[in-house]
Amino acid sequence: MKRSLFKVLILCMITVSTVSVYAEYYTPHLEVSAENVYFAAGRQGKLTIKVNNSGGYDVFEVENILTSNTPGITVLSNSHKVLNTIKQQQNVSYPVTLDIDQNVPVGAYTLQLQLKYSRLGNQIALTIPISIVVNQAFVPSIKIIVSSESVKINANYDGGFTYIIENIGDSNVQNLNITLTSSSSFIAVTEGQIKTISELKIGEKMEVIMKIRILESATLGPYSISASLNFNSEGKSLRQNSALSFEVTPSRNPILVVKNSSPGLSVIPGTNFKVNLNIICSDAVAYNTKAQLSLDQKGLLAPLSSTTIPLGDLKPNTSVDVSYDLQIDGNAVPGQLTIVLTLSYLNLKGITLTTNEVITINIDEFVSFRLLKDQVFTLEQGKTGKIDTDLLLIGLTRVQFTSISIVESGSFKTTVGSNEYMGAIDPDSPVPFTVQVKVSPNAILGDDVIHAKVSYLDQRHIFREKILDLPVTVVKPSSQNAATNDGGIWGWLRSILGIKP
Repeated sequence: MKRSLFKVLILCMITVSTVSVYAEYYTPHLEVSAENVYFAAGRQGKLTIKVNNSGGYDVFEVENILTSNTPGITVLSNSHKVLNTIKQQQNVSYPVTLDIDQNVPVGAYTLQLQLKYSRLGNQIALTIPISIVVNQAFVPSIKIIVSSESVKINANYDGGFTYIIENIGDSNVQNLNITLTSSSSFIAVTEGQIKTISELKIGEKMEVIMKIRILESATLGPYSISASLNFNSEGKSLRQNSALSFEVTPSRNPILVVKNSSPGLSVIPGTNFKVNLNIICSDAVAYNTKAQLSLDQKGLLAPLSSTTIPLGDLKPNTSVDVSYDLQIDGNAVPGQLTIVLTLSYLNLKGITLTTNEVITINIDEFVSFRLLKDQVFTLEQGKTGKIDTDLLLIGLTRVQFTSISIVESGSFKTTVGSNEYMGAIDPDSPVPFTVQVKVSPNAILGDDVIHAKVSYLDQRHIFREKILDLPVTVVKPSSQNAATNDGGIWGWLRSILGIKP
C-alpha cells in the first residue's frame, strides 16, 4: 500500500515538471500593432490591425474584439474578428472601418482591443490599447438651409417642408444620400425621409421638398430634424451631419378676404347684371369652403344662378373668383342696395368659421336723352353752322344742372357757342337748345355724325355724362356773292329789322 502511494506521487511530480519544461521552451508570444492610424473628422477610414505570433508554436481560435468608448468614433466593420490559426512566426493583418464624426476634435484617441486565444487548452484574455490620431478637422462639403417659407410652421401642420442643399466644397459630389430623422415625438417626417442625388456639382444648389406632420400638442419653440449625408467625392466615401432647424408657432386660423372685382357697380332697374368677387386666403388652409350670397331684404333682387358656390379647400396665399348672376326689379328707386356674402369653412381643428362681407350695389335712375324729332342738320364745308333743336329726357326722375356741348373730331371743331346750359330737365318735357359747330374745310361731303355730350347731376348728386349723336349732312359752301349780300349795310339793316334773306 505504501509503495502504490509513493508511485502515484512520483508520477504526478514528473507530469508537472514536463508541462513546465514544455511551457518554458515553446511559449506562444502574440504581438498586436496598428497601421494607418491617421483619420479626418467627418470621414470614414481604414485602420489595419496586425497580429504577430513570435512564439514557438501555432495559436488557435484567436478572437479580436475592437471597441470604442469615445463618442463620435464608431467601429463599422470587423469589430469582431476570429482568426482560426496563426502559425508560429506568422503575421496576420485585417482592416477595420472606422467612422469619425464631424464633431470629433483633432487629437489622439484610444480604442480597446480584447484579445482571446487558446494556450495549452486554456483561454487567455488580454486587453490591448490601440491608439489613433484625428489630424484633420471637419470641413463641410454640403450646406443645408431651410427655405424661408418653412422656417416657421404652425402647430397641427401636415404638409410640405422645403430645404435647399448646396455643394460648397471644392469637388463634385456623387451618390449623395440624405437620411432625415426626427428626435421629437411631436414631429414626424411622413414623406421624403430618404433622398438620393446622383450628382451635385461644385456650387450647385437644389431644392428638396419633403412632408412633415406636427401634432397640435407640440410645444411651441425651436425644433430640428437631423440630416445624415453620405456621399462620394474624389473617390472617397464621406459622411456629414446637418440639422434642419425651424420653429413651431401657434396654430393660426385661416383669414378670408373678399375683394369686389367691380367696385362702384351701378345697375339700371329692370336689367340683368353680374357680381364678380375675388376671395383671398391667407395664414392657414381653409377647408370645405362655401360662398353663399344673401340677397336684399326688400326683394328687389332675383337670382339667375345658384347663390351657394362650393370652393373646396383654399391654401394660404391663393385666391379664387366667384360670380353671381342677378336681376334687379324695374321699380327699384335710385340709391344704394346692400347684399351680404357669407363664407363658411373649417380650420385645421375642424371648427366651423364664418366670414361676412357686405357688398354695395348702386342703383342708377333710368335716364336717356334723344332729340324730340328725327332731324338731319345741314352744315356747310369750312363754315360755322348751327344746330337748333329740342332735347327730350326719357326717364323716371328729373335731372339737374344739365348742359350740352359738342365733342371735337377731325371734321368738326368747337367754337364760341358750342355748348349750352339748360338747367333742370323733367322727364318727357322737351327743352330747346342751340349749339354752333365749326366744319373743317377738309370735311368729307355727305352724311356724318356729330357727337354731343350731355352732362347732368343725378339723384345721388353724381355728375354723369351721356353721348348724343346728331346726324348731319355736309354740303359745299354757298357762293361768295350770296355770302356778301348778308354783310355790309344791307346785312346790318336786315338784322335790325329781323328780315331774313
